Amino acid sequence: MPEFDFHVGTKKYNGNKIKLAEDEVLVIEGIHCLNDKLTSRIPKEQKYKIYISALTVLNMDSFNRISTTDTRLIRRIVRDNQFRGYTAQNTIASWDNVNKGEENNIFPFQEDADRIFNTSLIYELAVLRNEAIPLPEQPEEPDEPDEPENPSGNTGGSTGGSTGGSTGGSTGGSTGGTTTPTKKLYYEYVKVNKSYSKWQLKAVSGSNVEKKTDYFMTSNFCKTINVSYYFAAAIPTNYASTYIFNTKILDVPTSTKQFVASSPNAFGDDFNKYTYHMTKKNLQIINGTSASQVVSSVYDFKNASLSLGDYACIIDLPKLSGSNYTLTLRCAIDKKSNVKPYYSSKLGKNVYFIPIYFKGFYVDNNTCIKDLNENSSNYSAYRIYDTKSEYVTAYRTYTLVRDYSNIKWSTATSMDGYERTGNSEYR
Repeated sequence: MPEFDFHVGTKKYNGNKIKLAEDEVLVIEGIHCLNDKLTSRIPKEQKYKIYISALTVLNMDSFNRISTTDTRLIRRIVRDNQFRGYTAQNTIASWDNVNKGEENNIFPFQEDADRIFNTSLIYELAVLRNEAIPLPEQPEEPDEPDEPENPSGNTGGSTGGSTGGSTGGSTGGSTGGTTTPTKKLYYEYVKVNKSYSKWQLKAVSGSNVEKKTDYFMTSNFCKTINVSYYFAAAIPTNYASTYIFNTKILDVPTSTKQFVASSPNAFGDDFNKYTYHMTKKNLQIINGTSASQVVSSVYDFKNASLSLGDYACIIDLPKLSGSNYTLTLRCAIDKKSNVKPYYSSKLGKNVYFIPIYFKGFYVDNNTCIKDLNENSSNYSAYRIYDTKSEYVTAYRTYTLVRDYSNIKWSTATSMDGYERTGNSEYR
């Protein structure tokens, strides 16, 4: 197993040999590890890939983030100096090759990782600061050229170096000698897209609002309210075969847009329904006597009520009469059970009770919201009325979505569709 000597820049073989036992795990670290070509002889189910990266989550303000690339470069500068003997200039000079290596050997395979760990730390820039700031000021060790520029050897190095420094160096700058190109300042830009909400009629304000006046399909979305009704009428023991009961609904507001009733059902053995009739008095019998008017005991009420097979009722469509809705119940009586009657001192005779339970549904105009049809999914518990095409003003908001996979560098101070990240460099 070779070891790499970063100070020399080569790997060395020290005769170390490694053999895995059956219960041991081989850990491979490096930029090529996510590429299956490196481990093509190892079955896929025996490999577990971990991608470790420093994804900086800090922003300088609401619009400018701290670049992940910059943080990683600072990390590398400090590490290379402390553990590999490199100067900051050495690390920066090799940074382009490092980025190219990532683009070719890491990023195409990072989605194949079984786990991803973000190793960035909130406080790391503050820790690295004292180590990193002095490093660019260290003198760079000059690289030795592969062969001398002056073929005359040492003589040219001593004499030409002294005279050329005073004469040739000055005159060459003005008479056509090689000049160092001037570096330009480049700005980093990130692609910015707008993510829009749906158009709506409700006016909103803000710098991220757009409005448009045009023809839109609109509707009134009105909330449906459900109410339970517990009807029970007293009938004599010498009952008729049919009864028609006219009732008045007492708890529906005058602003109601529509009222409908469900099919009626018997109370059955549900003791709570008998209790509700005695306490929840939201229904009035116009042409008859309610059980709650003649009996005070819920037990007596239940015991004198006809059974499910003793009668059947239907409800006519509710009608608006003045400020109240009225509805008519039509009941057919065919007593077959052994229900015992209840003696009513108020009526002075024995009576049976017909208990009926039904639901009422109504729409209150005060709950109606006018909006565009395209927003109907926002009103799942509402009924739709008055749909039409109207010339109205609608509003929508947008949020800026930054696409950090689309980064560009430019000397321009602005770019359409892009936003400066706050990072810049001379090139």
